[in-house]
Amino acid sequence: MNPVTIVYGVGAQKSGSTWLHSYLASHPQCHFRRLKELHYFDSLDGLAKNRRQAIRLRAEKMKRRASEKWFWQRRKVQDRIDAIEEWLDVFDGSTPVHDKYLAYLMKGRRNEPLIGEVTPEYSIVSEARLAEMVALSPRTKFIYLMRDPFERSWSHIRMTAKRDTRNNNDFVELALKTTDDFLAGRCEAVRVRSDYKAAIERLTKVVPREDLLFEFYEDLFSESALLRITDFLGIAPHKGETEEVVHLGKSLKLDETRKKEMIKLLVPQYEYVSQFFDGHIPERWTENWQSI
Repeated sequence: MNPVTIVYGVGAQKSGSTWLHSYLASHPQCHFRRLKELHYFDSLDGLAKNRRQAIRLRAEKMKRRASEKWFWQRRKVQDRIDAIEEWLDVFDGSTPVHDKYLAYLMKGRRNEPLIGEVTPEYSIVSEARLAEMVALSPRTKFIYLMRDPFERSWSHIRMTAKRDTRNNNDFVELALKTTDDFLAGRCEAVRVRSDYKAAIERLTKVVPREDLLFEFYEDLFSESALLRITDFLGIAPHKGETEEVVHLGKSLKLDETRKKEMIKLLVPQYEYVSQFFDGHIPERWTENWQSI
């Protein structure tokens, strides 16, 4: 029997990773657990503070909501709760347990040739940690999604503001404050996840080029993107959602002054990615880049 292939969805955050997980989980040749974002390797690098608690709170929230659903809906929710609780038993948040991690991914597998998981923060782990990911199986594949630098960063800011506030006034205030902090160099979480250059350099240094696929969020929801993904993974074409944008962020239009300042700050990312792909970047990227 051929060794199983591990597929890692490694980012970037707010660039379609939930869609990617849903698509791969629906493919008959892939075995993906219900829990997206295990935060295993980034936790080992000390980059996922409070993630274990956040996962536990997610399970508790699901339990409260499950009682309000119909039986068949409760069963589906319970499956997700079980997957979360099982993972919390496997990984304490800091101790390396590669064999147990692999066993968790494998559990429930029949004869699917691919297993894997999607955690966007894996794009910011160290080269040494990426090397461990590569070595975990004789066959590993990495998929890195990218979104227009400004729109990714602004979506990230809105996401955190929504998470940390209870009403719209507070949401707007926090989103703008976080934007100002980012512009002033005081928002490391947004900065590091906006650094495509560093992520691409780490990935290409460690992962063999034939095992690394880059996709643009702007091109993702299309039949051609589905074919590129399945061809890259060596599996059969499979229908997927090409219209719905999963986890669309809370809407808020940023004023033009802040928007232009953010784009100026992100110009090195536009330049690097454009050069890396020989100028073949989505039209949306070019529009924002040239707007300043």
